[in-house]
Formats: sequence, structure tokens, C-alpha cells
Amino acid sequence: MNRTGISYVDMSWNPVTGCSPVSAGCANCWAKQRAIQNAAAGSCWYDPADPFKPTFHPGRLGEPMARRKPAIIAVGFMGDLFHPDIPVEDARKIIKAMREANHHAYLILTKRPERISEVLWDKNPDPHIWYGATVESGRTAAVRMRYMKGLAQQGYKVWISAEPLLADLDQEVRLEHWFQCPRCQGKGFLAERHIFCDRCGGTGFEPEDKRIGWVIVGCESGPGRRPMNEDWARKILNECARCRVPFFLKQMQVGNKVQAHPAPALDGRTFEQVPRAILEHVGRL
Repeated sequence: MNRTGISYVDMSWNPVTGCSPVSAGCANCWAKQRAIQNAAAGSCWYDPADPFKPTFHPGRLGEPMARRKPAIIAVGFMGDLFHPDIPVEDARKIIKAMREANHHAYLILTKRPERISEVLWDKNPDPHIWYGATVESGRTAAVRMRYMKGLAQQGYKVWISAEPLLADLDQEVRLEHWFQCPRCQGKGFLAERHIFCDRCGGTGFEPEDKRIGWVIVGCESGPGRRPMNEDWARKILNECARCRVPFFLKQMQVGNKVQAHPAPALDGRTFEQVPRAILEHVGRL
């Protein structure tokens, strides 16, 4: 358990498991190896013949409601809720279960953000459900962040996981985008470091509920891990600081080992920032 009160071991509600290699970040998939180990250990949640196939477990949908103490729950982090082999109807049942047990805050992570809008049937954002996308390179960031920014503009809570961070994302991670001018409600445009309203010339950032609300960064771990340059993480940190977006440095190679607990330091500081809305929702402020 770290200072934020989030336990990455405890965040483990997994009604669905499995993902396919859709980008470079999948090459050394930790979840696949974990699924194989769990199946070999006799876990009833994994098919011994194919431990990593996407599998929906409807019998687990009641678990969040049964858990009365508010928690931060990572949903299917060993898989992908928006995997194409998961029928839309099943994904909607999982989201419905999260809506009903709304005393928790939920984190969903996908490499397929283009499928999120297909699953969200009523376009009714839930403030306690956070939709995230993995962006490990400039190429994936350019595509996936476009979808995530679109969701943010619709009022959904969205976040970005740059883990494993395999390349310099450079200008691809821009956290500001089109916004409603607080003076005249007109749409603005981005020009270098400032946003100008195309109606009245006013400036300002878009409101917090209309932009990407959190960024988590981490290196790859396990055998054959690919290196993460500290400068790549530093650039993302600076962009988060500029746009006032919480930054969480989850793990980084220190010496010859990957350090996660205690949190690694970047330029002498640790960063375990969590959106205030999440902490307030589960009573951890």
C-alpha cells in the first residue's frame, strides 16, 4: 500500500481476461505469463488449454456490490474489456455492474479505445468510472489519444497509461485540446502554449472534466525488458505540470533493477499523484 492508499495487488476484479498483440507494448506481456502460471497452479478462472483467451465470468459481476468498503478497483487489468472477442453485450453487463456498485471508483485500461464508444450505449458519463488507454510509443499515442480526448470532451473520465514507455512520445502527448471559453462559451484553438478563443480572444485551459485527467508512466519489467529513458518520463511530467494533470510514476529501472515499491524517484522526487475526484469518491482524502 503506498501513500495514496492504492494497492496494486488488491485492485484485481477481473470478470474478463485476455488480449492479443495489438502493438509493441504486448511483446513481453506480463499478464500472459501470469495467466499461464495461474492456470498451472489450478486456478478455476483460467482454461488450462488456453489460459489467455478472453473469458467473461458472469458469476463475478456481483463482487463489487458485495464489497461494501469503497475501493479503487482495476477492472480486468490482466485482459482488455474492449477486446473484439468480448461481445458488446457482455462488456455492457460489466459496465452495468460498475454503475450499480457506484460506491467504488473503477479504472479500465485498453489498447483498443476505438471500441469504447461502441460499448457505451447511452452516452451517459459516470464520474466514478475512468477509461484509460495504453500509449507506449509516438505512433500509438497519436492514434489512441485522439479517441481519449474525444471521450473527455463528452464528459467521460479518461486517463493515459504510458506503460511500458518504449519511446519518446515527444509532441504526441498534448493534454490540452478544444475547450469552451469561460467568457463566451465559444470553441477555441491551440497555438503553442496558449489557447485563444476564436470568438472573443479569451484564453484559458478547458475545464478539468473535459480533458485527460491522469497520466501514469512506468518502464517494462520482467525478462527481456526494453529500457525506458528517464528523459521520456521527464517530458511527460513537464507536460502534466504545465496542464495541471496528476502524474504517477509507477515504476522505473534504478541501477539494474526495476523499482516500484517504494516508488522510484525522478530528479530526487517521487510522484504518486492521483486525481482528487478519485480519492474523494472513495473517501481517501
